[in-house]
Amino acid sequence: MLRSPPRLLWKYTLGDLWRRLALSAVVLVTIIAFAAAIKPLADGRLDALDALRFVVLAMPPMLAYALPFAGGFAATLVYYRLATDNEITAAQAGGVSLRALLTPAILTGLLCAATLVALNEQIIPRFLRGMQNLVAADAARLLATSIEKGHAVDFKGMQIYADQAQVIPPEPGSGARDQLLLRRLAVIRRDREGKIVSDVTASRAVAWLYPADRFGSSGAGWGNAGSREGTGLAPEADADALGDTAGDTGTPMTRLCLRLSDVDGTWAGRMKGSSEELTIWQTVPGAFDDDPKFLTWRELIDLRARPENMNWIDLRRRDLAHRLAEEKLWREVDRRLKTDGVVELGASADESWVVRGAGLERDQGSWRVVPADGSGRVEAERRTSGSGRALARLSAERVWLSSDIGGDRAERRLDIRLDLENVRTLAAIGSAEGNATATGEEPTLRAIGSEVARRQYAGLMIEPNPVQALADEPGAKLITTARALKATPGGLYLNEQRADELAQTVDEFAWRLSQLDREITSKQHERMALAAACCLMIVTGAVTAVRLRSKLPLQVYLWSFFPALASLVTISGGQQLTHENGWPGLLLLWGGVGGLGVYTILVYISLSRH
Repeated sequence: MLRSPPRLLWKYTLGDLWRRLALSAVVLVTIIAFAAAIKPLADGRLDALDALRFVVLAMPPMLAYALPFAGGFAATLVYYRLATDNEITAAQAGGVSLRALLTPAILTGLLCAATLVALNEQIIPRFLRGMQNLVAADAARLLATSIEKGHAVDFKGMQIYADQAQVIPPEPGSGARDQLLLRRLAVIRRDREGKIVSDVTASRAVAWLYPADRFGSSGAGWGNAGSREGTGLAPEADADALGDTAGDTGTPMTRLCLRLSDVDGTWAGRMKGSSEELTIWQTVPGAFDDDPKFLTWRELIDLRARPENMNWIDLRRRDLAHRLAEEKLWREVDRRLKTDGVVELGASADESWVVRGAGLERDQGSWRVVPADGSGRVEAERRTSGSGRALARLSAERVWLSSDIGGDRAERRLDIRLDLENVRTLAAIGSAEGNATATGEEPTLRAIGSEVARRQYAGLMIEPNPVQALADEPGAKLITTARALKATPGGLYLNEQRADELAQTVDEFAWRLSQLDREITSKQHERMALAAACCLMIVTGAVTAVRLRSKLPLQVYLWSFFPALASLVTISGGQQLTHENGWPGLLLLWGGVGGLGVYTILVYISLSRH
């Protein structure tokens, strides 16, 4: 038995193995990366130069799949040559054990597994982001090219058809990355079941494309919009319309603002019939969805602790926060009226409305303000926010308060509408108002002018805004708060429809959180299993080549290729099953790796007996 290790044999075997591994990996990676670039190139997302850059960026991610097969192929060729040239027989006759002969394959397998771990930790996620950036960077070209070819452009449920599309320079100060002019177009929005919920046609439209970071982090869109002056955004753009922006994960997103002119049709929650103008906001996806595969191992761990870093989770978190804020809003308004007899509703930075009453009463889905005195009328006063000076005083027979959070989950807002019925304008008698101001007494008021049947004022909100208090709350805490409110004695302040919507939002959000947690688990185990399978595939190729030395090279490789392919298929299938159903999928995911290991051990045992 040979006492010293066969270093010279290891040296030449490793050199031959690594050369063939490198060559095989380069060829496979190039083919797979080029195949990945075909679809975006055919769709007009990439030109010739960008396609070349895309192929280069795709090479490191494709290594995760190419390296195991390249390693198995290289090991098969090297050990098949050693076996057919009787070098293995000669080495064994000289006292070299089979285990020692397989050491180069084992070391190479461990090295490739470690390489895959390092690639998945840092390099592959970064290159995947680069690929998405490259494809999503010129969304204007995608729009224009697709439309010119007569194709509809589909943006996650919203489809745009147009006869003409022209890319034009963005307006100065707009902050837009690209601008297009569309003529004779139709816009359709579908729900998750594929049913059309909105469809409009327009003679022309202007489209602005904004990078998501133009609007800040995922906290954008909370509360009321405020003034739009000096923002440099497209017409009618405000913070509330930009709720679905990129989170902290670095995933690139683009926001499309589409302003249509001479519009006909129906847009849910916005218009029905004809309108001179309609503005629509939509997220423009890149080549890949917002997915944990873009994250490193450490980022996946952080994501489990902070799932709001995923855009599609944060979108639902903010949806739930607005619905909870609506519930808290009415609790607070009712408390202030019952305690102080007055509630102040801010209309803008300069003005506010003050409503006097004794509380709130439910009235056909809205809240009616209970009169504070025996007159049976409710007083409302418009004031300047700074000095508190009254600009107008009104007395109404009935006053209703209602809230609106918007019809689109991505464009949530929360504001109050004030409705007054049979309204009279009040004025102070003589100089009593001035004397009252000096003495601290209320002035004597009388009605002037004719009675108005109805007045409405929208865009109001109390301070502090209840949305702001919930803006940074984690999703799990919001779910706990919502379920605690539902169990509160007296029930919810929301009407039956809004209460059902809140319950559905809570249930869906909780399911999405568990879905993301399962997806994180599946991605982590998939990466570990791929690394383990890569190591096993190289060793499998080596022992199979020695065992079947009398067969043709292609036959030998197929005996190692198909078990390895079955292992990768079960890893992929197990990842999907884990994502959908949790831990039972891990049995399938690791079962393929275990099966490949058992196959390799059986071949080794059979070989060692001979």
